Formats: sequence, structure tokens, C-alpha cells
Amino acid sequence: MKKQVMVVCGYGPGISNAVARKFGKEGFELALIARTQAHLEHAVAEFEEQGIVAHAFPGDLSDPAATRSLLDRIGTTVSPITVYFYNAIALVGADVLEASVSELQDCFSVGITSFLAGLKPCVRQMHGQDNAAVLITGGAFALDTDQINDYAVESNVIGLAAVKAAQHKLARTLSNRLQPEGIFVGEVMVMDNVVGTPFDDGQATLTADMVAEGFWQQFIDRDPVTLMMAAPA
Repeated sequence: MKKQVMVVCGYGPGISNAVARKFGKEGFELALIARTQAHLEHAVAEFEEQGIVAHAFPGDLSDPAATRSLLDRIGTTVSPITVYFYNAIALVGADVLEASVSELQDCFSVGITSFLAGLKPCVRQMHGQDNAAVLITGGAFALDTDQINDYAVESNVIGLAAVKAAQHKLARTLSNRLQPEGIFVGEVMVMDNVVGTPFDDGQATLTADMVAEGFWQQFIDRDPVTLMMAAPA
């Protein structure tokens, strides 16, 4: 069977870990991207204990040029990328009117510019692969309702809300652009707080594993482009 590689941009202990583990158990080789070498090496060792092949690629996803170069390198040193999974975010740690210019730039560089910079080498590597896909972790902040907008203000995450709204639009438009080339674009929009994440208020019931199962089913079905996932009733 031909090797299939999933690159995980913004690897961490929550949703990205669960998605990587799910796809790894289904036979994908993993290329993990995060800032810290030691953190990645620990993750690689844990995946190898589970029989999953993984590789560590430390990188700064706030640097679009470096991101593009890194994804090119993964394609040549591991294998052409089959699935481009983007889970990276940068939280602006203050009210958006009080945040520094560099904080705001990082927020959009990580969430939008580097995503797009990395997309081009990934799409080039995906051509000719039957299961090629671009997967994005979306969120309820992308929606325009008074309740969600009030929560974004109260939580000091207006920058994140703007990024998630932009990612949602990108998922929809990129789907139209890449579908004729045989590349599926899917977004799982996380509609509730996830257990163990910074937004968990102690009452969250939606788990990262549930989100991972949603991504996998979406990937298998090649539908829908946007899958909304909420905690079970």
C-alpha cells in the first residue's frame, strides 16, 4: 500500500493529538509541527509505542516563508503529503484594542497567512493522490450571533474570532477551488468547549476524541465541507 502522510500543523495535547492518533491508527504516517523540539520528540515516542510512525518537525508557524519551506522539506524527506491538517492558532492575550501590533500580526500570521503559505506546497504534493485532503479545525467563533460575539468580547479573543471567521470562509472557497483537482477541503467547526482545553470551564462534555472521529468520518465520506460538532445532548 502506498504511504500516506498527514502533516499536523500546531501539534498539541488536545484536538491535534486526538486527530493525529486517529489517522495514525488508520495507517497514516505523521509529520508533527510545533515550536518545541523536546515536546515533539516526546510525542513521537508516545506514538511509536502505539505502533504509529511519526516524525518531529520543529517550526514557527507565525513565519509564512518558513512554513512553506518546512512543508516542502516534509514532502522530500518523508513522503508527499496526503492530508494537510491545520490546527494552529495564536491567542491574543489581551483585549484586541490593548494588544500590541506584533500580537495581532502573530494571530493572523499563524491562523491565516501561514496556512495559505503552506497550502501551495501541499497541493502540489497531493496531485495524483486519491485521498488528498485539507482539514481545518474551525470554531463557533466564526459564526455571527450576539451570543457568540458577546462571549468573544468577554473572553478577550476577538482576534481569534476574526481568524476563525476567515478560516471558515477559506474552507468554503477552497473547497470550490480544489474539488476539481480531486482534493477534499473539510472544516470541523467545534461548537462547544472541549474537555481539557483552555476554554474548558469544568463542565465541558465534548472530547477531543469525538472531534477526531468527526474529522475521520468527514474525510472518509468527503462530505460535508463544514461539519458542526457539539457536545452530546
